[in-house]
Amino acid sequence: MPRRALLIFLLLPLSLLGQDSIADLKKQLLVETDVAKKTMLFIDVSWEYMLRESDSSLYYAQEAYNFSKQQNYAFGQVISLEMQGLFYESVADEFDKAIEIYLEAIALAEQENVNYLDSLHLAIGVLFQQTDNYDKAGEYYELALEEAKKNGHNAVVKIALINLGVIYNRTGQYQLAEQYLKESLQLPSEDPVADDGAYNNLSQVLMKQNKKEEALNYAIKSVQSPIAKEDMRYAIHYATLAETLIQLNRTEGLDTLVPILEAFKSSIISQNERLPIIKGLADIYQKNGNYEAALISTQELIAVNDSIAIADRNALIYDLETQYQTQQAKQALEKKEQQQLFYLLLAGAGFLIALLLGYFFVKNRRKNALLAKQKQMLEATIDEKNILLKETHHRVKNSFQIVSSLLYLQSENMDDREGQLAIQEAQNRVRSMILIHQKLYNKDRLVGIETQDYFNDLVKDIMETNQNPERPIKTKLDICSKVLDIETITPLGLIVNELITNTLKHAWEEQADNKQLHIALNEANDKMILEVADNGKGMSGKIKDSSFGIKLMKALSKKLNASLDYLTSETGGTKAVLTVLNYR
Repeated sequence: MPRRALLIFLLLPLSLLGQDSIADLKKQLLVETDVAKKTMLFIDVSWEYMLRESDSSLYYAQEAYNFSKQQNYAFGQVISLEMQGLFYESVADEFDKAIEIYLEAIALAEQENVNYLDSLHLAIGVLFQQTDNYDKAGEYYELALEEAKKNGHNAVVKIALINLGVIYNRTGQYQLAEQYLKESLQLPSEDPVADDGAYNNLSQVLMKQNKKEEALNYAIKSVQSPIAKEDMRYAIHYATLAETLIQLNRTEGLDTLVPILEAFKSSIISQNERLPIIKGLADIYQKNGNYEAALISTQELIAVNDSIAIADRNALIYDLETQYQTQQAKQALEKKEQQQLFYLLLAGAGFLIALLLGYFFVKNRRKNALLAKQKQMLEATIDEKNILLKETHHRVKNSFQIVSSLLYLQSENMDDREGQLAIQEAQNRVRSMILIHQKLYNKDRLVGIETQDYFNDLVKDIMETNQNPERPIKTKLDICSKVLDIETITPLGLIVNELITNTLKHAWEEQADNKQLHIALNEANDKMILEVADNGKGMSGKIKDSSFGIKLMKALSKKLNASLDYLTSETGGTKAVLTVLNYR
């Protein structure tokens, strides 16, 4: 069953989920006389064909509509339209047509007072979720939830709550996601798979809120179904469980997940769906000390990423080719129309006038053709360079990722604690550069990085990697919004990494409470000013220049034509102030 069908089948009435074969359903159609039952038999046949991705699904959905209309059965017409919308969404990939039919079904349901609006709004929400339009999906889920609660349709209420939880998880609204998912689990369930999906999403949401033990409980619940190990829908559940155990530094049970994830990896065709499974395997192998298998999985992860990038590039090239062919056909039609006009003028004007008109017409046509060709070549060149530039950033990011993985493997094989810390600091520096190329690859802007987005992610990554979760540090960011090129953002990111790392190592006593860290980046008087301040014990003397980190910051400051000063902060701790003169 296609991925979209798996999501959409939750919207259909329970009568559609029977196990009768198509042949048996067609036999029943021949003898059934009850209007409602016969309509639902048409729908059942349509559904069975949809599972096989057959165009016959649309035929039987239309037959159901025609029969219901002849019998003045409004509910049958509404659900038949919904079935046609599902076909265009999940089989034909024609989302515009699907939304058009869904809206037609809503209008008919409102006109005939058919109590089915909640399911239709749910269907439209799923469609928008498939196209990553989470705002519109959320609007329709909320409508479906309100109507279903009013009408007592608990099955629709439960599905709407789960889907809202998924939406808010993906948009970073974790408290709302947790609220909706937990509320859905309070309702009785007619579909255990839906509850297991809610458990899995709830585990992810709780992990993002650092509620790790509770997240582990839900991750375990999500794979307790007897069908979990054989049903491909549970692959992501096992990947989530593996990630949760690793985050909690639990090794017990990790080995049992390896054969399950390996089996799913072999069965799943979609490269996008294989990514979390391969990552889960790589993390398990690293955690268990199987570094050779970890490296192989990491390389496989990079290869899958590359294949997805190539598929995106091929799709872009195909779109450009289609646009080119359309433009050629349009130009041929315009050329034909111009020729007809030319002949009419030639017949009415005399030889001399026709000659002059022909001369200027041809000259102008050639000029326009030349300009159009130059424009087309320029646009194609720009698009090609953009694709190559994105590809370059992607491969640079992958190369840095391999370096980071190798550093990690090296540190795991070292007994010297100081050596391990040094390699970990090198990993942090590499990750700051990985983040730059990752953002350049994922965004439409290829020549610059937005400071708020980059430094928020960088600081979050540093804090998650280095701080003690039992004594968290309250971090406040005050970052101006400005786009900086890679020559500026790279040294600036490395300096921020060094300053925060030094602060975490030296600013506070190990048992200190109420730790606070303030990072600010602002522009004033043609200068970029970076401040990193803590409320720690302060400086005991002059900053020593012997460490590699201090030497690195001095070299990077010189490249930026910047000065780095250390002051006493307002809270009694240390404030590092970097004043940058050379940035763009």
